[in-house]
Amino acid sequence: MFFYQYKQKFNSIFLCFLFSIFFVALLSGCIVNQNRFPSTINQEAIIVLERAKGAFYSQNYSLSYALLEKILESGDPEVLYFLALTIRQLPSSASHKKRFITLLEDASSKKYPPAMWELGQAYSTGYGVVKDVLLGIHWEDASSREGNKKLKAPTYYVTNNAVTTEISFSKHLMSLRDKAINSDVSAQLALAKYYNEGFHVPVNQDKAFYWYKKSALNSSLSAMLKLGYFYCNGIGTEVNKTKANYWLVKSKRQVICSKTNK
Repeated sequence: MFFYQYKQKFNSIFLCFLFSIFFVALLSGCIVNQNRFPSTINQEAIIVLERAKGAFYSQNYSLSYALLEKILESGDPEVLYFLALTIRQLPSSASHKKRFITLLEDASSKKYPPAMWELGQAYSTGYGVVKDVLLGIHWEDASSREGNKKLKAPTYYVTNNAVTTEISFSKHLMSLRDKAINSDVSAQLALAKYYNEGFHVPVNQDKAFYWYKKSALNSSLSAMLKLGYFYCNGIGTEVNKTKANYWLVKSKRQVICSKTNK
């Protein structure tokens, strides 16, 4: 009798254990596929990619490199991106830097925002390429625009008389415009970024130019740099290299508009 009860108890525990394993595996599968950049990469390659990312974040770059090389032929932009990041962590060499840039360019051509941003950073700092701050701005802006397409509208809160109230993005935008009109430089710069990057509003380069100019005239160095970039490339205005260089010099970034950086 005792043995029969023990066996029943053991079977129940074993079944619960098997169910737990199945549930975790099922959940892991959901997590692996969650929020992935659309691609034709198969499930097996996704599992390898997740292992490679785990190795990368654990600073096991040799394992990350080996795993990513196995699935490189998939052409998946996330694979290309993480391989580029992994290569950057390996001993520096001219060939490594060249491949780092090539992988980022390939992933960026597939409109993968993190790769576009990293490519912009490379141009801004001159890592693996000839330093070109204005081209760096181009890629960073392109990354933000692409990434903002998938963002959900955020929730904002305002506090009046110690009472905090939730407001919609549209009300936040109206409040920002009121502050910008009243010469609030932070609000002016925020509006310029919103319209330039399409942050929950349609991309509008004319409005972006307008607010960058207002902010630059209000002594914002970052707005001066952007205004110079806009003039240099004819974004929201006509190309004017004289005005571009005027604002670029004032931004104190040692950047000169000598060509269209697009």
